[in-house]
Amino acid sequence: MPDVQWFLLVAIAYTLGSVSTGYYLVTLRTGQDIRLLGSGSTGSRKVSRTLGNLGLYAAKDGMPYTISTNLEYALNAAIRDLNIEEVSHSIGAAATRLRTGLRQIGCNFVAKDENSTPAVTTLVLPSGVDSIDVDHRLEDQGLLISYNSNYLRDRNWIQVCLMDPPAIEWVWPLLNALQHLLPAQQV
Repeated sequence: MPDVQWFLLVAIAYTLGSVSTGYYLVTLRTGQDIRLLGSGSTGSRKVSRTLGNLGLYAAKDGMPYTISTNLEYALNAAIRDLNIEEVSHSIGAAATRLRTGLRQIGCNFVAKDENSTPAVTTLVLPSGVDSIDVDHRLEDQGLLISYNSNYLRDRNWIQVCLMDPPAIEWVWPLLNALQHLLPAQQV
């Protein structure tokens, strides 16, 4: 009798191992046949790309990757040690100085102050001034801004992000540099 049980165990294990769980998981979640997408593979890497990280997160009912769990712990530690009042005050003061100075040199903003976060200021550059050129010139002076997303480039916008508590130290050099790079009174 043990030979029959062993044979049944091997047969069941073989049958279960031959089931393409990736195929069924994607089919049940999206209705797509994963074999018809790309390489035809049904492996876990392709399943995660097809479902996306949120799909895999939902399927696993938690963090699907160790790196995400480590990142979560690191973010929790950073938040725990953060003095939010001090950071908010510092960013608010820097934003007030920055936006006041930008208005004085004639810059236009995408959003009104009351509709935006103090930490991010998005500027509309005048026609004839290229956001990529402005970024490169600012970078040569040690000033880093955001410009390199398709969204910003397509609109010829730049973003100044005040994410560091001593950000106020960078306001005057940035304003001085922008005053020399942008046409006078672009309003």
